[in-house]
Parts: sequence; C-alpha cells; structure tokens
Amino acid sequence: VYIYTTQKKKPARMASLITTKAMMSHHHVLCSTRNTTLCSDNSIDNQQTKTKPQKISHQLSSRRVSDVTRAVINTPVPSPEKEVEGERRCHVAWTSVQQEKWDGELTVQGKIPTWLNGTYLRNGPGLWNIGDHDFRHLFDGYSTLVKLQFENGRIFAGHRLLESDAYKAAKKHKKLCYREFSETPKPVRNPFSGIGEIVRIFSGESLTDNANTGVIRLGDGRVMCLTETQKGSILVDHETLETIGKFEYDDRLCDHLIQSAHPIVTEAEMWTLIPDLVKPGYRVVRMEAGSNKREVVGRVKCRSGS
Repeated sequence: VYIYTTQKKKPARMASLITTKAMMSHHHVLCSTRNTTLCSDNSIDNQQTKTKPQKISHQLSSRRVSDVTRAVINTPVPSPEKEVEGERRCHVAWTSVQQEKWDGELTVQGKIPTWLNGTYLRNGPGLWNIGDHDFRHLFDGYSTLVKLQFENGRIFAGHRLLESDAYKAAKKHKKLCYREFSETPKPVRNPFSGIGEIVRIFSGESLTDNANTGVIRLGDGRVMCLTETQKGSILVDHETLETIGKFEYDDRLCDHLIQSAHPIVTEAEMWTLIPDLVKPGYRVVRMEAGSNKREVVGRVKCRSGS
C-alpha cells in the first residue's frame, strides 16, 4: 500500500514500508488524517499521470481507510514468531558460524604492504542457536573471536567460539543454562524455585560469562575478552584463539558482579567503571599492567531521581 497526500504529485514511497500489522495498530491515526488517499501498487502509474488530485473530505477519507482496514483485518496474518524468524534468517547479522573453529590463508587481490605485520582481533556474537533454542537479541549470541593476521604481504584468517561456561553448558545440555542479556533459562517447577533463583542472581551463579562484547590487550601482552559481568573476563591466546581461562581479579571488588565492558587500556594501566548497586553510583578503578589487582581511585554518585 502506498500513501500520498493531495499536496504532493508523487506518492510517498517510504510509506510502502507500512505492514499489515502496522495498519491495524494505527487504524485510528489513518482515519483521523485529512487529505490522505490509499491506493494499490498497480494504480500508481495512473495516479502519477493525472493532475494534482482534488482534496477529499475527512468523511470520505475515513470511509476509504475503514474499507481497507476491514479488508486487512479479514486477511490471515502470519504469527509474529514466523515473521521474526523469516526476517532474521534473511539478515547476515543472524547467520551463525558453521564451524566451532576455522583458520586458513586468504586470497589477496592487489598487494599488501610487506611492512604490515601483526594480528587484528574482533569479538562479537557468532552463534545464534543452541538445540531448539534461537536467540532473539543481538547481544545474546555466543562469543566468537575473529582474527586477521598480516605476515609479509600475506593474510591468514580464523575464528573460534569462546569456551565460556555458558557456551559449554548450552552445548552439553542443548539448551540455555545461564541468564543472558535478554533471555533466561526455563524455570524449574518446584515450590522453592523462586527463592533459589533470587539467591543465584545475587550470588552471580546464574549470570552469564558469555564474553561477547569486547576484546582488549593489556599492557603486559595478555589478551582478554569482556562482557558486563565480572565473571565474563576471559583470557585467550591471540595466535590460536584458544580459551585460556578466567581472569582472576586479586581484589575485593568482585562482589559487585558487574562492570563496564569498555575499559580504557594503555601500555601502563587499565581504567574502568564498576557500578555500585548498594550505594547507587560508579566506582572508578585502575589496574596496573602485569597486575590482577584493581584499586578504587574515585567515585561518581548517581543523580537523585535519575
């Protein structure tokens, strides 16, 4: 359906993005819009060859919109799940990696400078389904490291899924086992499940360590993947992309459970923020290169009422 006003000769083609569901939900808006005409795709050419349409009354516009809306309502509408699934699978962002790990040399078109040597790493979601479960949010996919290694005019590439506890548990049980960014595992049906879940949340046991947000190189050369949970700080080998293990902080700040996944890193130190949920605010912390101990160097209070 195209929508155009009598004040324009050409149809507003952006309006062709309006879906059946959108028309149904905005029926009251369309009916209250003056000087609006609805026409099908095959009548656009005829409409464009005519002179500027005459204004139509609000009553006539409402009647035409009502007729179209009734036709829309009587048309079978696919279920939301099928629509979302179809749109998702058509977008490259929702494409899962086909192998848990892969590496090989790429074919180069042109010439790579011989002085360009080193490894470029990227981290992000790369696996969108486990068992019969499909993730529905871009922040929930399991972490996949990607590398481009430049060596004397040649390029080697590879990827590997991060071996987080969340991914390994999901792989083993074929279902979601940890609380991700927007989704939670199916609850266990028993009288004490609610209390147990509250305890697991505040202890951090049920929170994910799926470090799919960032990857940094510390001043001492260690490479770490990050997410917003502190348990999701995971060391990796930048050459093989193999998961080494958890980054164990040597301080008393881990009881705050969450952190910023976007620290500032230099050759000498790392700066980041740790939210304080007890006394609302943010702790500014610093960690020297080669150390696992963070120290609080400042605090930012939350504004009252915000």
